[in-house]
Amino acid sequence: MICMSDLTCGDVVRTERGWSPVVGWLHRSITDTVDMLEMVTSMGTLVATPNHLFFRPDGTAVAAGLLQPGDQLAALESSACVLSTRPVQNQGYFAPLTEEGQLEVGGVSASCYIEICLFGWKVPHHVMNVVMWPFRVNPAWMPKAWPQFQSLGLDSAQSVRAALAQVLGPVAKALGRDVTQRQLLSLISDLMKDEFHDVRLNIVSHAGLICEVLSVDGLVHSLLHTVQNLIMDNHWRIRQSVVEQVPKLSRLFGMEMFQSKLENIFLSSLRDSVHSVRQAAIQHLKDIADTFGSQWTVEHLLPKLVEQYSGSVGYANRVTTLHVLPQVSFVMTPEQLVQCIVPLLVRATKDSVPNVRFCACRTIMWMMEHHNLGAQNINTIIKPCLSELEHDPDIDVQYYAQRALLLCARLGV
Repeated sequence: MICMSDLTCGDVVRTERGWSPVVGWLHRSITDTVDMLEMVTSMGTLVATPNHLFFRPDGTAVAAGLLQPGDQLAALESSACVLSTRPVQNQGYFAPLTEEGQLEVGGVSASCYIEICLFGWKVPHHVMNVVMWPFRVNPAWMPKAWPQFQSLGLDSAQSVRAALAQVLGPVAKALGRDVTQRQLLSLISDLMKDEFHDVRLNIVSHAGLICEVLSVDGLVHSLLHTVQNLIMDNHWRIRQSVVEQVPKLSRLFGMEMFQSKLENIFLSSLRDSVHSVRQAAIQHLKDIADTFGSQWTVEHLLPKLVEQYSGSVGYANRVTTLHVLPQVSFVMTPEQLVQCIVPLLVRATKDSVPNVRFCACRTIMWMMEHHNLGAQNINTIIKPCLSELEHDPDIDVQYYAQRALLLCARLGV
């Protein structure tokens, strides 16, 4: 038996089909500290990243992080039972690429690849094996492939560059951080600045995936500035695509980096001239609030939203702020809702623009349906405002105020 760190290209390792040579490395680091999973099976103990694929006896592959005690894994002799798993931190991580695309680790059969999800689809091991076939059969092709990528990135045809941009995210995921940073990073950065918006759109749709591969250290000084510029791109679909990537980027960067680099430009998307961009920002604020939690939302985010509401010249921006409130409310306690959100809703019921007033009524209804605001607060704070709007000069405002009052009655307040 040999340690993974001692493997070299040309060594032969066991697989379920016999023996297979190591033809290269998808990941190889001796010094990096990585979050991993220690897995004890009936065949022994092994350590792997949570997204590394292992084979079940029926031949399907499953990520290590999804395994539970009692699950069966394929082994060379028959099968192995998972006895326990626990998270650990490990110095060094290694992912050799064999000619077969698999190998034996700790007595069980493992894929050479990690689990990759594309638009909700988990890419099977056999698909990854087809993608990596040229490099498995002839590893000498691997360094020859990079110039071809660079050539395609400089192709005069917009459609060629757009097609390249569309696949670079999955390619980066398959190849890992070291190869991506060394061979693809400058190409990715150039495509994000391409003069044609289809190219920019395709590559920015993989921004979260590429950042995940590179990690924060590999990304901050190279791609983040480009991402910041793209959120203000002239084409609204690109702005929307960047907005959709921000939740993943916020999880990768953490609170401090998000606040200093991404927060202001993301919140500016709530005032975007295009409805679809505003809607994307509204929806994804929920993910950001979930990531950073209740205290950050109440103490940091909500004051900015209130300030944005107060400083808005156009009523559409005030309506957008009201639409944001339900998204961030799930991380807040009922007391925080009454203290921080209800006053803004009451203020909105007195807005000079009817659209804002009836939007406030609809948001109040949503809050009462999804949160326990307390009978006393509804009776003393909310109902008086709704009662005033029953006689509003705008018929739509009257309608939604009456619906909200009926809801109060159904709730028994």
